[in-house]
Amino acid sequence: MQEEETRFLKYRKSDISIIRSLQESVMNEAAYGMLFRMGQLMGSRVAKSARPYKQQYFEAARRLLVEEGWAKDIQFQNDVVTVVGSIEVEKGKDSTCHMLRGVISKVYEGYFGKIMHCTEQECESSGDAKGRCMFKVNYASPSERLKKA
Repeated sequence: MQEEETRFLKYRKSDISIIRSLQESVMNEAAYGMLFRMGQLMGSRVAKSARPYKQQYFEAARRLLVEEGWAKDIQFQNDVVTVVGSIEVEKGKDSTCHMLRGVISKVYEGYFGKIMHCTEQECESSGDAKGRCMFKVNYASPSERLKKA
């Protein structure tokens, strides 16, 4: 079996913005689902990397997400996730952090072993979110589980 090559690619915040704008120009609101799924793919890797730290799972995930530049800080508190300095924040835009929402859902799925639903309750982009983004995570409803199957 051949070992997987590990290389890292750095994106600037402006690169994320350009990618998002390109996807929105081609796919309109469908771009948000695509960004979410991209985040889920990356979140699966974060969850896998944090799994060996069983008792410190969420702290390990937090460290990885900060080290990789997803956020300046991220706190997991039961079903609420607070993020400061999300890579996706664009001041003055009415946008949400779709990729980070996907990452967070997969981090929780990696811990609980169930399909999770993640919504962004506040976004720093709007300017009225106290300089942070807040996410709510809960178990996916049966209809949401069917959509993902």
